[in-house]
Amino acid sequence: MPSFYYLLFCPSVRRILAAPLTPHENSGFVYALRFGYSYTFKIGQTKRPCCTRFAEHCRRCPSNGYTAERYLKCRYAKKTEQLVHALLREMGMQCTPTPCNDCGTHHHEFFNLPPEFDGDCIDDLLVFAKSVVEYIY
Repeated sequence: MPSFYYLLFCPSVRRILAAPLTPHENSGFVYALRFGYSYTFKIGQTKRPCCTRFAEHCRRCPSNGYTAERYLKCRYAKKTEQLVHALLREMGMQCTPTPCNDCGTHHHEFFNLPPEFDGDCIDDLLVFAKSVVEYIY
């Protein structure tokens, strides 16, 4: 399992963890969708069933070829998602959003991950972020 602990000391991560929970914070799921056969992943959160959210993505942008990789039930899904995004950005894994061919939207939650960052690493990252958020709040 890769170590993500050193990233907790980065200013952007500390800023997210220091911010209080918003009134809109809810329990739900944090999920990872793979973009086709690439190493681009969308990390998102939803309070609805994951299969419903996955189906929405597939209908909205069918040419992206999404596949559901991982999901994790969280008590504070929005804060956990924010932390995962910050941790990925601190590791230098950010995707510059380009307009989607299907919907024209700039998808900001897409991250280009290296090939060695496999499904187990994504699991580890989601579990790590969830445990940190639930420990603090």
